[in-house]
Amino acid sequence: MPVKIGWLIPGEVIYQRWWGVCTLDDVRYINDTALEMMAQYPDRPLIHHVANGTGQEKVEGGLSQIRQTFTALDHPQTGWILLIVDQILLRFVVNIALQIGVKSRIRFMDNVDEWQPFLKERDNTIDWDKLDLEVITQFESEIPTSK
Repeated sequence: MPVKIGWLIPGEVIYQRWWGVCTLDDVRYINDTALEMMAQYPDRPLIHHVANGTGQEKVEGGLSQIRQTFTALDHPQTGWILLIVDQILLRFVVNIALQIGVKSRIRFMDNVDEWQPFLKERDNTIDWDKLDLEVITQFESEIPTSK
């Protein structure tokens, strides 16, 4: 499964790592896991998502199927969705898919270093002392390298 999900800051910022070719099952897994994670913090008004798709080739399935599967985008606790996508065509397709009825705040980032300053400017309730950047390092170490 070319996806991973975990807390960067428990109850405040979820990190998703996507790579390779993802299926609708992968989308469903990330969606369901994100919903379960948010349910752990029912009193938290906004939980932000950082989705790193660098190295992601595509998501199989039609735009409407992907959008219908990704219901976490519409969850009332969903705050900013920060997308890091390096392929221009994939970025274009993701942008179109997200415009189909998404009420969330979405922003594309050029690299993984941009999300933290962006959220610091927009949400002063985040407890940055609980930030665990090891999640990013761990996920990166688990991505298979192409030969």
